[in-house]
Amino acid sequence: MNPRNGDEMFAVAVRDINNRLRLPISRSSELLQFLSAPLAAAGLLPEKYNVYNTTPLPDIPSFTQSRWISIIQSTILEFIVPQWDTVLAEEFGTPAILEQYFCPTLKGSWAGFEFALSAYSTLLAIPLSRFAVRLLSSLNLSYPIDELHEYLFRAATGSQTKPRVTDWEGLVRATIAIPSKVANGAIPLKLLIPARLQPREYSEELCDRFERLVDQVSNRITLGDQSAQLQLQSLSHILVKMIQTGSFPLQSTDPFGTSFFRSTLPKIQRRLRGQDSRAYSDAWSSIFLSLPSSAMRTFLASLVSTLPAEQNPLERTDRARRSVKDHARLLRSLLGSLGPDQDELWGVVSSVLVVRNWNEHVARVLVCWASGLTDDRKVNEPVLTELATQVLDVWSSTPHSKNLQISRHKYISTLLMISLSYFPPTSPYLKDLANSPQFLSSVSKYISNLDPIIRRIGMAVAEYVAKLNNRKLDFGDWGGDTQGRMWIRDIRALLDEADGFVKDAAPDSDDEDEEDNVLHTTADAPISTPASEPERLPKTRQTRVYDSDDSLSAYASSSSSSRAPSPTPEELDEIEKDPTLRSGGGLNKKKVTRPVYLADLAGLLRPTKAGEQDEYEKLDVGLRHAEELIRRKKDYGTELEENAANLTITLVGLQDNFDLGGFEEKRQGALLALVFCSPHISAPCIIEQFFHNQYSTTQRFAMLTALALGARELAGLPGPTGPSRSNKQVFPSKMLPTTLHHKYLLDEKAHADAGPVGLLAYDISRLALERGKEEAEDRIPQIIREKQLRLRKPAPSIVDVDEARRVHSVSLFEGSNRPPVQTAFKDVAAEYFIIPLIERFWQHLRDEQTRETRVKAGNGYHGAGSGMILDALVLGQLLRTLSVLVHAARHSIAFLRMLAPQALEVAVTIGTRPVSVAIPTSDEEFEEIGKGEKETSVLASSLELALIVLDACVDLDSGRELGLEQTMLLLSTRDWASEVFRRLEEMGGVEIDKASGDDVNRVRRGAAGVLLKIEEVMGRWRRSMISV
Repeated sequence: MNPRNGDEMFAVAVRDINNRLRLPISRSSELLQFLSAPLAAAGLLPEKYNVYNTTPLPDIPSFTQSRWISIIQSTILEFIVPQWDTVLAEEFGTPAILEQYFCPTLKGSWAGFEFALSAYSTLLAIPLSRFAVRLLSSLNLSYPIDELHEYLFRAATGSQTKPRVTDWEGLVRATIAIPSKVANGAIPLKLLIPARLQPREYSEELCDRFERLVDQVSNRITLGDQSAQLQLQSLSHILVKMIQTGSFPLQSTDPFGTSFFRSTLPKIQRRLRGQDSRAYSDAWSSIFLSLPSSAMRTFLASLVSTLPAEQNPLERTDRARRSVKDHARLLRSLLGSLGPDQDELWGVVSSVLVVRNWNEHVARVLVCWASGLTDDRKVNEPVLTELATQVLDVWSSTPHSKNLQISRHKYISTLLMISLSYFPPTSPYLKDLANSPQFLSSVSKYISNLDPIIRRIGMAVAEYVAKLNNRKLDFGDWGGDTQGRMWIRDIRALLDEADGFVKDAAPDSDDEDEEDNVLHTTADAPISTPASEPERLPKTRQTRVYDSDDSLSAYASSSSSSRAPSPTPEELDEIEKDPTLRSGGGLNKKKVTRPVYLADLAGLLRPTKAGEQDEYEKLDVGLRHAEELIRRKKDYGTELEENAANLTITLVGLQDNFDLGGFEEKRQGALLALVFCSPHISAPCIIEQFFHNQYSTTQRFAMLTALALGARELAGLPGPTGPSRSNKQVFPSKMLPTTLHHKYLLDEKAHADAGPVGLLAYDISRLALERGKEEAEDRIPQIIREKQLRLRKPAPSIVDVDEARRVHSVSLFEGSNRPPVQTAFKDVAAEYFIIPLIERFWQHLRDEQTRETRVKAGNGYHGAGSGMILDALVLGQLLRTLSVLVHAARHSIAFLRMLAPQALEVAVTIGTRPVSVAIPTSDEEFEEIGKGEKETSVLASSLELALIVLDACVDLDSGRELGLEQTMLLLSTRDWASEVFRRLEEMGGVEIDKASGDDVNRVRRGAAGVLLKIEEVMGRWRRSMISV
C-alpha cells in the first residue's frame, strides 16, 4: 500500500475519533471504544481493554508524524477528564486508560516516549487540574529528562536530527516550568503538591539527572558516537535554563533553596577519581566553555562558594595543602586549564575571583589552578604572569587602597603574594615588579593609610616583594597579636611553600574519604549544627528484691474499653524519675521538652488554651531555659532579630499565676539577656510597652530593671555591689490596700530603692559626692595640711608569696574570661535607650495631665494610683533607671550636647512641678509633699539624677557645654536645689512629717551635691556665661 495513502487513512480515522470525543457520550463502554483504538494502534493498550477495541485503526505509518497525539491529549483534558476521570477509575481501576495517553505504563517502544514527550507540553498548555498534577508527578518518575534525552538523540539520524533538537528545546522549557506552574495552580485548587513536584525536591532531582546526562554523553564520546558534540550543545541549553532559574546560587547556605553543586558535587568528585575520568572532565569543560559569559560567571561563583574551606583558611598542614590542590584540580576538570590566549575565560575568572571578595582559601585554590601544578610538575609562568598582573591592577588601584573593608584587603593581598610565591626565583617578572612605578606608588598609598591593619598589610606585601628579589626591607613592629600582626605572621608562614608542590595522598590514605565526607556534609547541611551530645549508655535493668506486690499484674484492657491501659514497669520507672508525669495527662501525657529555637520558646511562654497543668509546665520549662537560649542565639544568624520583639512583649506581660519558684528572677534574667543581646530591638520595645496601661507595677519594675542592668552590661560596668532584693520583698503582698501595703513596707524598713536599680543609683550618686568632696579638699590649704600631717608610711608586713601569686593568677584568669562586648552602650545609648525613654515620658505626661484636667471637675479623679506610671513609686524607679542609663552613657558622642541637657531637664521638671493634680502646688502646702515616703523619694531621685548628670559633665569637659550652651537650665537647677536645701534647713528636723529619715537625708545630700557641682561649673566659666 502507498505510504501516503496509509498516512491519509490514519489521519482521517484519528480526526473522526477526536471529533467524536468532543461530543457528549452517554455510556462508558462507548467511551472506551473510542479511547482504545489509538492506543492499540500505538501498541500501548493494556490487555484488559482489548475487548473494547472493536474497530481497530490502520497501522501508524511513522513516529515522526505524531502531531495527532497532542490533539487527542488536549481533547481528553478538556472534554473527558472533567466528566469521566472518577467514573472510569472507580469502575475499571488501574491502569486507568486515560493515563495511558500521557504516561504509558508499557515502556520501551517509541510510542511511549512520543506520548510522554507530547504530554509534558500539553499538560502545561491548559489550566492546571488535579489530574494534570498527578500525571506530571508520574511523568517525572517514569519518563525523566535523561531518558527522554537519550531517546531523542539516539533515535535521531540524518534529516531527522534538526526536528529532534527542536523537540528537546521544547521539553527543556516544559521541564523547567513545571515547579512554578504547579505551585501557582495548586493555590486556587487548594491542592497538596506531591513531594516530587515541590520546588526544592524537583530541582534537586533535575540536578542529579543533569549530572547523569553528562556522564552518559561522556561515555558516548568515548565510544565514538557521531552525535556526541550535538548532545553536548543540548546539555549547554538546559544548563543555561537551570542557571537562569536559580539552581546555581552564589552561596550554598540556604537550607530551603536549591544548589546544583550542593546536590551533585560528591558524585562529580567520585567520577573524576575514576579510571575513565578524562572524557567526563572534557565533557564538563566543553559544556562550560560553550556557555554565555553571564552564565559562566554564575557557574564559577556557585562552584567556588560551595567548596568546603578549612576552619582556618591559612592552615598550612599537608592535609590542608592537599585539599587546596584537590579543589584546584576540580576547577581544572570542570572548567578546563587557564591559558594566556583565553580572553573570555580570563574575563570570567577576573570578574568572579578577583573583583569579588572571597576568603584566603579561594585565593590559594585560584593560584594553584592557574599555576598548572594540578597535573604537571612545571609552573605555567605565562598564566601566572597574567593572573599576577590582573591582581596587581586591583591592589594598586586608588579605590581599593581607600576601601576600609579589611577582609577585602586581606583577600587581594593574599592573592597577590601567593601568585608571586609560585614564580621561580630567577623570574624576570619579580624583578620588574620590584622596580615598577605602579607597585612603588601603591606601597606609598598603603603606608600613608590611616587604618593600622591596612597599613601593615601593604607593608607586609612590600617586604615580601623585596625578599623575593633578595633585597632587605624591614618596617619592624611585627610583634604582638593585634592590628593584623597575627594574620601577617600566618600568611608569611604559608608562603614558605606553594600548595601546588605538595605530594598527593597515598591511595590507601584516609584523605580522599575524609574529603568526600566534608563535601557531603557541606552540601547537605550547610547550616552549622550544635555539637552532638555524648552518646548515652544503654539503660540496664536493676535487679530487684522479690516483693509480694511484684507478682500482681493488671487486667488486660480490651480494645473497646475506655479505660487507660495500666502502666508498665518501664513507665513506672519514668514516673519515679519525673513526678510531673503523675498529674495532668498521666502516663499518656507528653513531657514538655526544652526549647531549641526562639520561636519554640515564645510558644512555651505564651498563654494557651490547654489545661492549667500543661500551661504550668510550659511556663516553667520556658522560663528555666529562656536566658540561656537567648544568650546562645546572640551571634547565631538572624534568629534573635526576628524573634526579639515577640519575646520581649511576651516576657513583660507574663503573670505569676502558678507561684513558680524564682519567677521574677528568671523573667528578669531573660529580659536582661534580650536587652544585652538585641539592644536595637528589645530596648525600644520595652520602652514602648512601659507606657502602655495594661501592666502592673511589678511588670514595670521588671522592664526598668532590664533596661538599667542591660545598659550596664553593654557598657562593661559591674552590677550592684549591695545585696539585691527580689520584687517579692519589695511587694510583700498583692491583695492588701495601698495604706496597709506601705505600712508593712515601712515596718520592715524596705523601700522601693532596695532593688538593683536603686542600689546602683545610690552607689553612683555616692561616688559623685565623694569625688566632689575629694576635689574640694584638694583646693583648701588647711585641709591639705591636715591630711599631710596624718599621713604615715605604712608598716611593712609579711605576705605569703604563694597566696599572693594565687590571688594574682585568679584575678588574671577571671579578667581573661570575661565575655567580649560586641555592641558598646555608648553607640546605642542615645538612639535606642535614653532619647526614646525621655521623649515617650514627655508624651505620656502631657496626655495624662490633659486627661486629668478634663475629668477633674466631674468625680474628683486623680492620677496617682499605685498601678499608674505617674505614681510616685513607679516614677521614682523611672528616675533611678534614667540615672543609671545616663551614667553608663557618659562616653557617648551625644552625651554633652543632647543626653545631659535632656536628662537634667527631666530632673528639674519633676522636682519642681507636680506631675498629677493629686500633688499640691502652693508654697503653703509644701510640707504636704512629705505626707508619705514616696513623694520624698521622687524628690530625692530627681536630685540624684541631676547630681549624676552634673558630675559627668564636670568630669568630661569641666561643665563647659552645660555652662555656656545651657546656661538657663543650669541656673534653674541651682535655684531649685537652693530652694529645697533652704526649706530643709528651715525645718531643722530629720523628718518631714511622715517621710522616713533616710529619704530626707537623700534629699539633703542630693541638694548639697547639686549645689556644689553647679558652683564648681560657675566658678570656672562664670565670666563666659551670659546673664549671670
